[in-house]
Amino acid sequence: MSYVVNKATLQLNVTTASGLALQTVADKLFINFGYTPVIIRAMTVTVTTAITGGDQAIVALERRITAGSDTGRVTAGVPTVIVPGGTAAGKAVYKDNLNFLFSPGEEGVLRLTDAAAAGAGHVVLHYELAPYAITNSLNSLASA
Repeated sequence: MSYVVNKATLQLNVTTASGLALQTVADKLFINFGYTPVIIRAMTVTVTTAITGGDQAIVALERRITAGSDTGRVTAGVPTVIVPGGTAAGKAVYKDNLNFLFSPGEEGVLRLTDAAAAGAGHVVLHYELAPYAITNSLNSLASA
């Protein structure tokens, strides 16, 4: 399934009040996709503090196949946004046509994989609900 420009997508803002610090390579946030599988269509980093000239910041959305565990963590072929050095505050850097599926029981890890000397930004995930029910997921269990 490919992304269609005028198709309705939802947005999930994953950030802190002043933006995620883009100076230290580390896991920044964890996102759990619960009841319905979701397809990440695009990812945007809106810069809130200018990125140091000459430095780039790379934000990746990695997958933990089992929430809370790094065993089998997927780090290759995951959605990434490269924020170029010198990007001013207020600029939105995006990557679209991602088509990356998260199922119930999996966890998204927003990770900075390449750090700038200075900079911060808000991350927005643009997604849609997958066209199948949770009952099709092997990681789902109905509550009594």
